[in-house]
Amino acid sequence: MGNRLKELIIQSGLKQYRIADMVGISGNSLSSYIMGIRKPKFDTAKKIAEILAKYLDREVESIFFDIYNLNYDKHMINKH
Repeated sequence: MGNRLKELIIQSGLKQYRIADMVGISGNSLSSYIMGIRKPKFDTAKKIAEILAKYLDREVESIFFDIYNLNYDKHMINKH
């Protein structure tokens, strides 16, 4: 998770402390997600995905799946 999240943050052009502030978590928490020490709770990951999606011009779901290093298939999501 960490490397992909780090890549997404770099691509967004946002600073880590800014994302942490926007999500409502500490900078240390975000750093632990980036380093792969911890995984964010579902709600936290969703907030991170929503923020990054705005700056990367992508769908929230695809960012969320990227954060968790999962394959994203839009058609599978819409079927459920």
